[in-house]
Amino acid sequence: MIANIKNKPSHEVVEKGLEILENPEHRGAVGADPLMGDGAGILVQTPHAFFKDVLGFPLPEKHHYAVAMLFYPNITELRDKCAEAVRGVLAREGLTLLGERIVPTDNSCAQRRRHRHPARYRADGDRPPRRPHPR
Repeated sequence: MIANIKNKPSHEVVEKGLEILENPEHRGAVGADPLMGDGAGILVQTPHAFFKDVLGFPLPEKHHYAVAMLFYPNITELRDKCAEAVRGVLAREGLTLLGERIVPTDNSCAQRRRHRHPARYRADGDRPPRRPHPR
């Protein structure tokens, strides 16, 4: 993971992130199937305006919620158990689940391997008042 601990945007962070993505051997991401990939990516900031446009539920103001990318099994019963476990942890931590959705993906390059792909979900949770944003 590459980040600026003081939350200062910089092109250097992006350059280092791209360098890691371009060198899968260095992060142990080389598998037997070159079409599958390892799911690595880069996110430079939470795209708040985009999320407000595409999500079917209201969001708090920018920086007042968290986004989780969840990779669930494709078997419905197992996926439901995993989702229930995630919701339980959020509740125990005093967090509110604002909403969740299936993330649209394009797996056309790996049609034969579709059964191996996880179901990708996004979950958004609010930030409770007792946990201020670190600024």
